[in-house]
Amino acid sequence: MVRCCRVLLLLLSLLSAAHADTPEADTPEADTSEVRATRPRLVVVLAIDQFRADWLRRLHDEFVPARLADGKPGGFRFLLENGADFRDARYEHVPLYTGPGHASLLSGAPPAHTGIVSNYWWDNEEKALRYCVDDAGCRVVGVASGSKAQPMGPRRLMVSTLGDELEFATAGRSHTVSLAVKDRAAILMAGHAADVCSWFDTSGGGWISSTAYFPSGLLPDWLQKVNARNLPAAALGTEWTPLLPPEREKLYASTAVDLLQSLGSGKGPLGLTFPHKIGGFDAFRRSPFANDYLFRTAEEAIVGEDMGRDDVPDLLTLSLSSQDLCGHDFGPFSREMVDMTLRTDRQLAQFLGWLDEHVSLSRVTFVMTADHGVTDIPEGRVNGKGMSQPPRFLETGFAAPLQKALAARFGPDSWVAGNGDGAFVENFTYLNPAAVARAVASGKARNEGEVQQIAAEAMRALHLPALYDVYTRWDILHGAVPANGVGRALTAGCHPRRSGDLVFLTDPHGLSVDYVASHGMPFAHDEHVPLLLSGCGIRPGRWAQRVSPLDLAPTLSQLLNVEYPSGCDGRPLAPALLLTNP
Repeated sequence: MVRCCRVLLLLLSLLSAAHADTPEADTPEADTSEVRATRPRLVVVLAIDQFRADWLRRLHDEFVPARLADGKPGGFRFLLENGADFRDARYEHVPLYTGPGHASLLSGAPPAHTGIVSNYWWDNEEKALRYCVDDAGCRVVGVASGSKAQPMGPRRLMVSTLGDELEFATAGRSHTVSLAVKDRAAILMAGHAADVCSWFDTSGGGWISSTAYFPSGLLPDWLQKVNARNLPAAALGTEWTPLLPPEREKLYASTAVDLLQSLGSGKGPLGLTFPHKIGGFDAFRRSPFANDYLFRTAEEAIVGEDMGRDDVPDLLTLSLSSQDLCGHDFGPFSREMVDMTLRTDRQLAQFLGWLDEHVSLSRVTFVMTADHGVTDIPEGRVNGKGMSQPPRFLETGFAAPLQKALAARFGPDSWVAGNGDGAFVENFTYLNPAAVARAVASGKARNEGEVQQIAAEAMRALHLPALYDVYTRWDILHGAVPANGVGRALTAGCHPRRSGDLVFLTDPHGLSVDYVASHGMPFAHDEHVPLLLSGCGIRPGRWAQRVSPLDLAPTLSQLLNVEYPSGCDGRPLAPALLLTNP
């Protein structure tokens, strides 16, 4: 009854919330065994937060073999050699952050449809900064004593996900489970109707959720048992040491320690250099130990929810957040990120071997991808290699110049939203809609687009370091954008009510001052991610044509015989699909 009610509530909430070149023909059905061979009983989608596509090639020789000595599957090389590898998978929206990326992966929809335009945005109706999954209407579930966790839920996600559609199609008989260290990663991949959606509580050291998924206020028994083991607490005080000897590390890791120190890496929870001591839960979630914890919890979920065991397909979504948390501190060419990736490969091999033993990989469709890539440390691109050092984009001092320019043109008023709080919210600047409306009503401005344009000109006049350009929401919604990838990304990322009045882009190698290394821009290092599919219903092969991670949702919808998610804008990856008639 609870599952049916949840599906009904999702339908109501969605109503209110308002590439291949040649399609593959269906393969004629031969018999029941063929249907079972091409229709998965369990779909596993693994998203690795901040995972660049080149890591699969650059570190290939250090990965475990495709088949281990005991015949069990390996990790990345197993997926590469036995699956469909789309080598030019690129996002086409901006900004490229955790929230928008995870919201797009299993909805097949860009931020313009999902409404998840960034991790944070300014809400002019509520006159407050909003987090993409905050939900004051929920209560936290499963918290330990002293936890500072806040309630989270999917209510800001304006579309359905693959898991939602699977729940609809099976009348709630499917099991949908989503796990991640980050709350937004777990929730935005899960959608609205998941049976289990859980994330890591950094202040409490265990898995938590909210009444958005567990109205009873209780986690399932199997997840409570995982928490009772206190595995993260047991990791405190241990050390993270690298797998490779120094002479081999040097083949892949080029970021100098003194550069990291100058940028403040040593002030983070992990310290500056190996061995990294796990001194608290914030350090734990930045380490490979958190990834291992997630894989082990995923195994418990499959058993506890009895996934992949009957003829009703189930969906498991996982996001490895530690790669991103650590990557921001050390950058993509650091020793830490090399070791994190190699350890993820070995953890993946262990998980795939467990899956084969307990479910059988012949019944599983496995996907590996990422929510975005990452740009290298700007200062790390100098080193006498012929590139000038890109400056860093400064995120302060916007409100006063905006206020001055708009007051000079349209008259005195409070021009920046939230008394200046909306001046810089990730890639956006928000103006005060009441002030804009007064300017238009009085005839001082033709429309809100003119006000936004004056604000954009004021920003350009500051000659901010690393600023690529400033675009107005009015121009984006009216198609006045560059006729190139930047223009397409701006359009795909712009929601008419949630996006900022101004959208800032930095240069391809320019970053904000917040992190050692970061991401977010519509350029190759941030856009280009792996997209690997293997197992049940998937034709192995290598493809170099441009595809999008948004194509994953309709591809899996085809495999599962369910309708596309409501905002889906992707296309099925036809070359990789082995389809039978229903």
